[in-house]
Formats: sequence, structure tokens, C-alpha cells
Amino acid sequence: MRPGYNQFDLIDQLKNFESLKHDYLVNTENIGFDTFTRHEHSNNGKETVNYGAEMFLYGSANCSFEINNTMQTQMANKLGVPKTYWDKCLKEAPDLLKQNVTHWLLDKPKTMMVRTLGT
Repeated sequence: MRPGYNQFDLIDQLKNFESLKHDYLVNTENIGFDTFTRHEHSNNGKETVNYGAEMFLYGSANCSFEINNTMQTQMANKLGVPKTYWDKCLKEAPDLLKQNVTHWLLDKPKTMMVRTLGT
């Protein structure tokens, strides 16, 4: 158990996650994908560069959200893209990653379940 949490805090947190969870069944033809680079500056002037990805669900869901590393790993596995290649493209050739992911989403359309927290 995490320090500072007791079993009741953990149960409350799990209930909160349950209320935030949304599951969407989406045809891959209705999924959009994009990448982004975010530059952040700290108070001491140091710049941090973050690379990320974003998913768009079209149709009845009609929403967009940033996807975390876990979701990126799951997408890479579902699409048959090695995660090391995914990560390299994300940092060094984000347009290539977008092109690859878009191609594999549209190549053989199928229904996928997408789970979000808070969207």
C-alpha cells in the first residue's frame, strides 16, 4: 500500500476512477492521431521538451485527448508497431509516426475499445 493511503482512501480513489472512466467502441476509421512537442520553461530558465500524442474520436464520441505512455504502448501493440520504433519516431520524426499510425488504423478497419479517464 502506498505511504499516506489506508485501505479506505484506496477504495475511495478506485470509486473516483470508476466514475471518471468512459469506454468507447470506435471503428478505427473514426480515430484520428496526431503528435505534439511541448516546450516548458522552469523558473530557473531550464527548458524541458516533452513529446506526446493525441487521439481524436469522431462520430458519436466526438472528443479528443492526450494519450499517455501506457495507451501509446497499447496502440503500438494493437497496430503491430514496435514500441522502440514508436518512441524514436515520436521524438525524431513525429510526422512519420502520424503517417504510420494513420495508415495502420485505416488499413484494416475494425472496432476498438478506447478507455479514457475524465473525457
